Amino acid sequence: MKRRARFPWPCLRRLRISPAALFPAGLLPMLLLGAGCTAAQVPPAESGPAGKKPAPAAQAPSAETPEDLKTRLESAMDEPDPAKRAAALESILEALPPGSPPHEFLSAMVVQAWAAAGDLERMEKASKAITIRDTPMHADVLNAMAYALAEAGVRLTEAEFRVQQALDILDRLEKESGDPRAGAALRSRRGAYLDTLGWIHFKNGKLDEAERRVRESLEYVEDPEVLYHLAVILEKKGDIAGAKNAYAAVAALDGPYAEEARKALKRLQ
Repeated sequence: MKRRARFPWPCLRRLRISPAALFPAGLLPMLLLGAGCTAAQVPPAESGPAGKKPAPAAQAPSAETPEDLKTRLESAMDEPDPAKRAAALESILEALPPGSPPHEFLSAMVVQAWAAAGDLERMEKASKAITIRDTPMHADVLNAMAYALAEAGVRLTEAEFRVQQALDILDRLEKESGDPRAGAALRSRRGAYLDTLGWIHFKNGKLDEAERRVRESLEYVEDPEVLYHLAVILEKKGDIAGAKNAYAAVAALDGPYAEEARKALKRLQ
């Protein structure tokens, strides 16, 4: 089963986080404007010999304006194909100063896009550009990489380690946060991470633990994908009645998994 998109704009649905929550009061355009100006500026020419005026600073004719970068970013965000989205975001990264907040954030989005595309090699390569650790963004990246490995059915021990790292980051940040709103935002991620952990257990054949983690996820989020995972796990365990109830709940939500749930219900009749 292919994972739905996981970060902004369509891809943040996976984490139940809105773009507005990430970029309050137009923060992203401000970051891009600042980063774009830095990237586009050309150092002024050095002063000439005494008594002569310095040559005027030259501006590279091909340099993008901050507004150009902003437009390209918005276009990339709207791209439904994760591989195309990742490639578009990578091209924007070239215009941003490495280590800057916009560069770090877009690097994280590139990792998540390649993860959603199932391209593990590019996912791993892109992850090396991220230098800021132990943040919600870093936790999101770890979670995305863990799920991509689980979907591929490879390196499941590593996948479990990565998502556990993400959960540990949330634990620490929740304890350190003195802002109730920030704590709520961190808790909203927990449901997605627990679902990833449950799906890893499912891929490992640990059905009881998979069910426990996915049910725990549902205590934090109401998400068709998580409900669908629960239905699949229950069906695998032989709990047909429970699976049918879960599939019916997914179908009633009329979301991304509704059609798959309806097909499963017909199969189980």
